Amino acid sequence: MEFPSVTQLWQSFLAVCKRFGIPILYAFFATVAALLLSYKSGFENEQILGKLIYLGNFGLALSIAFSLYAETNPASFTKKTIANLAILLILVLIYVTLQPAIRQADVFILLALGFACHLLVSFSAFAGNDKEVGFWQINKVFFLRFATSILYSTVLFIGLSIALLSIKTLFNIRWDGDIYIRLWIIIVGLFNTVFFLAGIPAPLNALNEENNYPKTLKVFTQYVLIPLASIYLMILLAYEVKIILQWSLPTSSVAILILGYAVFGILSILLVHPVRNNEGNKWIQLYSKSFYILMVPLLLLLAVAICKRISDYGITESRYLLIALSLWLAFITIYFLIKGREHIRIIPISLFVFSLLIVIGPWNMRSVSLRSQSTRLATYLKQKSSYKRDEEIRNLVRHLNNNYGSQSLQNFVKIDLQSIESQKRKKIVGKEVAQWSVQREIADTVLKSLNISAVSRAQVLDEQQKNYINAEEGRFSVKGASQVIEVGSIFAAGSNKKIDFAVDGSSFSLVIDAADNLVLSDAKNTKVVFNVSEILKSLYHNKSLKISANVPSKHTVPNDRLIITHRFHNYTFKLRLEELSAYYPEKERVPPINIYFNGYLIVYPNL
Repeated sequence: MEFPSVTQLWQSFLAVCKRFGIPILYAFFATVAALLLSYKSGFENEQILGKLIYLGNFGLALSIAFSLYAETNPASFTKKTIANLAILLILVLIYVTLQPAIRQADVFILLALGFACHLLVSFSAFAGNDKEVGFWQINKVFFLRFATSILYSTVLFIGLSIALLSIKTLFNIRWDGDIYIRLWIIIVGLFNTVFFLAGIPAPLNALNEENNYPKTLKVFTQYVLIPLASIYLMILLAYEVKIILQWSLPTSSVAILILGYAVFGILSILLVHPVRNNEGNKWIQLYSKSFYILMVPLLLLLAVAICKRISDYGITESRYLLIALSLWLAFITIYFLIKGREHIRIIPISLFVFSLLIVIGPWNMRSVSLRSQSTRLATYLKQKSSYKRDEEIRNLVRHLNNNYGSQSLQNFVKIDLQSIESQKRKKIVGKEVAQWSVQREIADTVLKSLNISAVSRAQVLDEQQKNYINAEEGRFSVKGASQVIEVGSIFAAGSNKKIDFAVDGSSFSLVIDAADNLVLSDAKNTKVVFNVSEILKSLYHNKSLKISANVPSKHTVPNDRLIITHRFHNYTFKLRLEELSAYYPEKERVPPINIYFNGYLIVYPNL
């Protein structure tokens, strides 16, 4: 086996750069941006660098797609220049219009655009009706080359990381631990890209005449992908039987299984497409036909699950994407059931079209989701005040502000939100203040204008919780005790749950009463109450307690303050609390709620 020389490697690198110079340039810019982002650079710079990373990724995919198209459809230098300038213009428009660091909804737009850009690569070179073979062959190359490049990149990263660690250990060199992250960025951004592009054969037109089929793909499909799809199918069919028998609506999580079945099934059909008509491969035709037939009931199940979720919470970006994927699956299923299974190019082409449609026009995912959630907010604002209504308004205001910006809430308030937001953002320029803090302040301002508390009941309870810990927790002597019983308020007040025990033949039981106190009863139902509430009251008004672990709500309490003693029959019962906590409502006259305690009941015989 002859190893390539340094000269050969350099010439191969130059050949790749000459063939895919612009894509590699985009990869270089994205890599540099990612490296700069690995250093602390402030919110404004992080926002810019984040944009450059995904724009470099988009530019890489779009320029690869055009380069492949230009190789199978020769174009003049002028046309190539115009096309590359058009790609640059598209990237500039994306940079100006989308702000994922401020509007979370833009993240979904970017995901859809990125998906569309990479889909374009899959069919850009062979989009014609007479290029089905070339289309499959180049995607086979992409699939295998991508897997190989990931393997090589991972091995290279592990090897270089061990080398860096060895240098650090042997020569006592100190460097930032982020060096490994930056190493991974360089390998994935540059080495992985160049290695992948170097594996694309030339000339491309020769692929349309090639009949080479790797046997490993058939084995991978037959023994990995199809069994996985079959497992998903069996689970889904069993679930359909269950909901029919119970006559209940499906849960939204069923969508994940249906999409998993669709992905593995379609990928299986694509990978074995060239050998579907070969002798001994009739199972491929049978599997392909049955796959699309079985998709019909699954699509109906998916539609019901989506409708149920939307009726409860409206449309969001994630649910919009689920709707779009469902419509695309329905289209593909109908197409292949009617037209047959010869033209597999329709799969990436149609998915590319769907990906573009959901980000443009008045029906785009951001506009539809914004209208849906705004309508829900307007509906709740018309209702009478209640805990549920106020909680929903709080969630919707924060959701709209975080996903679409403050202007999405302007129609609901009279104050100028844009002016308020501008002032708040000016205050954080050059300061290391998290973006979410500004968004939280804007949402709180809107809620105040709507006469809704910015703090939910759960948050109020968290702020008002008091925890008292025994200073001698876990350390005590039981010398002379007849019995030690672990107790706690873990069982509900008023329930039949209790602790039964016996001491020298005498029967006793422990329960929690409605006031969260521990009640000791004998066989004749004579009771003694260990008043935990009184201890809480005394501790709450004691301002000299030490704060524990620098947590304002957590206090260390002397052992003698957490002990209640009662003489009952011929025994002394001592309740020693290890931990005691409760929530204190704002009104002082209201008793504490959600009392919790744990400890030990120690029984001593009376002398």
